[in-house]
Amino acid sequence: MSKIDFHFIRHVPVITPGAYWYGEEIEIDLDSEAVKNRFNYLSGFLPHAQKTCLVISSPYPRARETASGVLKSSDDFKVMSGFAEQQYGDMKDRLHKDIKHEDHVIAYTGDTWNNAPRNGESLSMFQERVALSIVGTVEQLGDHITDVIVFCHGGVQMAALANAKGVTMPEIRQLKKQDSGLEFSYMSVLKLSYDRLTKTWSEDFSIDQGLGKVITPSDPSKGPSF
Repeated sequence: MSKIDFHFIRHVPVITPGAYWYGEEIEIDLDSEAVKNRFNYLSGFLPHAQKTCLVISSPYPRARETASGVLKSSDDFKVMSGFAEQQYGDMKDRLHKDIKHEDHVIAYTGDTWNNAPRNGESLSMFQERVALSIVGTVEQLGDHITDVIVFCHGGVQMAALANAKGVTMPEIRQLKKQDSGLEFSYMSVLKLSYDRLTKTWSEDFSIDQGLGKVITPSDPSKGPSF
């Protein structure tokens, strides 16, 4: 078959430390009833048990733990660094209030599409990385594969949708403001369809909404996270 369905799943909720540019390591929720119920739902909802399915995960622990929770296995998936979250460089693991006056942070937040934080990625670089990872995945698929499941991040979901629509991530953010249904919530599933013969994406897509925004600061003095 020429059609491939991509299922991009955002990871479990993070226990946010506030307005903080977090990287690979952050506390996550694996034990709440809402998360456990979502694990069970996704285990039945996704086609992961079929031989026609390839399962991939970002290398970040929060994505791998999500994959393990859904698949009921810790190693039944392929890890690909191309589906990691945007790289924040020297902003990583720092509070925004502590660095917001630094030149590279001002430049980045003023134009996230074109400017990268020092030693990090701009949104244009990030979107291109995700697009290339998708292309590379498709090129290596056997003809029998009809579904690809990717356990990843909200940024990867947004980049994948922007790539499929032929727009930029900032344009997707603008669409989110106009469409309340366009939300990349924790444990949500973005489904996109690709035709490997015509090398085109279907105009249609769907989002199976997950858990609402969860803010559980480990330090109450800190605000929402990025």
